[in-house]
Amino acid sequence: MNFQKTMKKMKFNPYYTILILLAIVAGISSCSTTPRAFKADYAADYNTVAHTPRRPVLFAIKQGKGQVALSVCVFTEGMVPDSTLPGSPAWQFRAVFENWDPAAKTIVHSQTFVETRRINAPFLPDTVWLNYTGNIDTTTGQYLILNLTDQVTGLSLYSWTHVVDSLFPFVRDKDNNLLANQWIKKNSNPILPPNVSVDLCKTCDRPLPRPPFELQPVETMPPMHEWKSSFDITTNYSIPAGMLKVTSKETDSAFFLPLVSNWFPYPVNNTDGLLAIRYITTREEFFSLAARNDPKEALYSIWQTSASDKERAGERVRQFIAKITDANTFFTLSKPGSLTDQGLIWIVVGTPNRVWKSPFKETWFYDSLDDGLPLRLDFDLTTDSVGAQAWVLRRSPSYKTMWNRAVDRWRR
Repeated sequence: MNFQKTMKKMKFNPYYTILILLAIVAGISSCSTTPRAFKADYAADYNTVAHTPRRPVLFAIKQGKGQVALSVCVFTEGMVPDSTLPGSPAWQFRAVFENWDPAAKTIVHSQTFVETRRINAPFLPDTVWLNYTGNIDTTTGQYLILNLTDQVTGLSLYSWTHVVDSLFPFVRDKDNNLLANQWIKKNSNPILPPNVSVDLCKTCDRPLPRPPFELQPVETMPPMHEWKSSFDITTNYSIPAGMLKVTSKETDSAFFLPLVSNWFPYPVNNTDGLLAIRYITTREEFFSLAARNDPKEALYSIWQTSASDKERAGERVRQFIAKITDANTFFTLSKPGSLTDQGLIWIVVGTPNRVWKSPFKETWFYDSLDDGLPLRLDFDLTTDSVGAQAWVLRRSPSYKTMWNRAVDRWRR
């Protein structure tokens, strides 16, 4: 009865009609459980296309008695659940592990795995960890190949190829386990093989990445770096100053690894955790926070005044630490990933909706930010003054408004 009286009073009002239609559309959108479709039309522009906002990462490679164990973090955007599988809905992952000899043009060993994972729709996980074990032959010139696809759609989820040269495996521990190939922890006690030389760069301090609207300064003369050939890896070198250069004595090829804390990629000390705070603080705030011994306490103090309550402040701290951890995991090359250009954008701006990838270029796409406009960011693979590879953002003054809004969003 009350409803009828209300309708009579409203009569016909276009304003109310628009509100009702908007509410219906919003309700339909919020209840949708259809996964986002893979945008394959972007593949024509680059050699490869990344349909996921984050690059897959390979972890925990351990070699022993001719076997290698691969733990792969798979990003599931674009996968389609199969409702016909037992315990549906579920995903099916197909992994093909090959050891290929290019000289003989033969596959030395091949293994195929099909794994089913049940999912709880509509709460689809962003990532799934998969573990595979296969044989390995460390003869020079061998290739290790792992291709991972969606069994239902055939969508390529992950492809990894590694050349087994004189640098692989380059460092093992006392139990003959290959250590992580993205960084070296200070107290890992590595055993270096005789066919490589390792140098420590003592003067490779690098500034934090500049905001995306500050253009790259012109470097008139490359800086001189001091290298130390004899050192104790367990010494408490600072990060990111502690960087190792591993060089093959046979081929003279080299790559660079940062020395990191034992808890890396999780930020637990001032050096790992507090440096990234600079992205969302003023200079005065940063130096005040850096003087504290507990990085979590320093992080918490940022949101104590701006957050509505303690629970909200704690949630923001957890989100920020998670962002730093992800950046360290996915973007570490010669220095921790949270201190790179890609880590800077990942932490402050957020996860891109799509990524275009080629061997020397990555383009991140954001469908809509606070202003409702899309954003495109380009990264180029370059070599820095040390000789290490780094993904460098193409900066532009036009990014200033976007950046300020992203920082403000974090401070709320």
